[in-house]
Parts: sequence; C-alpha cells; structure tokens
Amino acid sequence: MKHKIKILVVALMCMLTSGCSTVPQPTMEELLAEVNAEHAAIQKADVSTEQYSQYVSFRSSMNQDLKPAKSEGNSELSLEQAEFDINLLFDGLHKTYGLYDLYGGDKVFEAARQQALTDCKNAGKMNADVLRQIIQNNLSFIHDMHFTIDGENISEGLYPCFFTEISFQKISDGYSTIDGKVVESVDGADNLDSLFKRSLTRKGEIVYWPVTFAKEEEATKNPPSLTIHYSDGSSQTITAQPYEGIKENPELRDVDLYEKKGIPIQYSRWVFSKDFSEFAKELGKRKGKCYEYVP
Repeated sequence: MKHKIKILVVALMCMLTSGCSTVPQPTMEELLAEVNAEHAAIQKADVSTEQYSQYVSFRSSMNQDLKPAKSEGNSELSLEQAEFDINLLFDGLHKTYGLYDLYGGDKVFEAARQQALTDCKNAGKMNADVLRQIIQNNLSFIHDMHFTIDGENISEGLYPCFFTEISFQKISDGYSTIDGKVVESVDGADNLDSLFKRSLTRKGEIVYWPVTFAKEEEATKNPPSLTIHYSDGSSQTITAQPYEGIKENPELRDVDLYEKKGIPIQYSRWVFSKDFSEFAKELGKRKGKCYEYVP
C-alpha cells in the first residue's frame, strides 16, 4: 500500500511541475502556416506621396549632384567654403535621406547643422580632415551602417549574440527549458518576449533562444553572458556564441539560387544586384513551400 502511495505522489508531482503550464509546440507545417498568415495580413498603407513629390527624382545617389574636389594635400578651406559644404550636406539629407524622420527629422538635424557650423567657426585652421571630423561628430546619432562619410561609417555596427547553450520553449505564461524549468526573469531584460527569439536548431527543431546585440569587438572576441532565474529559485549563467559572419561559398556566385532536398535556397553576399531581385520574384511565385534565405 505504501509503495502505491509513493507512486501516486510522484505522479502528482510530475503533473504539477511540468504538465500544467506547457502549451503544445507547433509542428513545422503549423509554424509556416502561422508565419504565412502573418505576412498575408500585412496591408500596404494608403499614404499620399504628393507632398513629397518635389523631392523625388530619378537618380541613384546624391553623388550625381556633386562634383568631387581634387585632393590638394593639407590645403586650407575658408570658413565660407566649410559653411557652404555643411549647408549643402544637410540640405541634401533633408531631401534625399530615407531615414531622416526616423532619426529625429528637422528638430534633430537642424540642431546638428547649427552645431556643425559653430564648430567650423571655432576650429581655427580648417582643412578637409577637420571638416570631415566635424561632420562625423555631429552626425554620430545616425546608426545606419549604409551611411558613410568619405567611405567611413560614423557609428559602430551592432552584431547579434545567440545564446544557444540551452534551448527554451514557449509556454502559456512565458518560457521554460525543455525539461520544464520555468524562466522567472533574466538580468537586464525587462521584456522576455523581446529577448527570446523563435529559432530552428540544425535538426529543424523549433526552439527559442535569447538574442542580444553587441559591438563587433565584444560580439566576436568577448561575447556577453546572461543570468537566468527560474521559478524554483535556481539561477544559471549562459554565454553567447562568438559571432561569425556568413561564410562565403566559393562554389556559388555572389548571388545564386539552388535547391537542397527540394528546398529552394537563395544565397546572397549583397542585395544590390539585378539577380537578387529576379530570384526573389521567382521565389515569391512558389506557393506553399519553405524557403531558406542566406544573407
């Protein structure tokens, strides 16, 4: 009788600690159906572009409006020349930079313009190097890796840090490890849904991994750690995998499309290519299949 009672108690403990809080994990087919439904629900906003028509013209970049000056070593620039360049730059950003409003619009950019003009007046001796540094200093709020001044990025890029040491699953009230330990909190993370990202293992299993971002030096050489606290009172510290860029495949073109086990795969070293657009259109016509995109 005592032996039966022990078995019953163990069974009840298992039910209380693992079964009641979990939710069924979706199959790959269910996940694809969910993602496709989310994409199909996106509707193009009905926005009038008439107010912006004065700024629109068919050109590839601002370079078509400018004639690069010939390098003359450390030749000096007059204050008037520097001010002309500053105003030309900021006028051009207002008319052509796609992320102008995202980074604060007129309020932020005009303040940066005035500070740049002030810096020019206070610089004393002015040349191309000094002017370049003034521009970089006053546009450092732009975190856009496609935005460069004289070929140099003005802000450091952020790289993803994947914490794949432990796999987690989505449950009804948050996240848990595969063996049922419920995540109570994570140091430095206010929103667990923003931290845990749906991912796929190499075996094609649907899991959730914490993902953060760090600058290149930290992400590649000294990846960050996270301390996770569980509802049972235990804690665990995990470390992200060192970031590695996409490895180039010498057997493929810079932009290529091929199939692996019946799944079309688009391999791209960059997106500024006619082939990239054509392959994307071709993939878009294939309904009901799973596509892997390699950036």
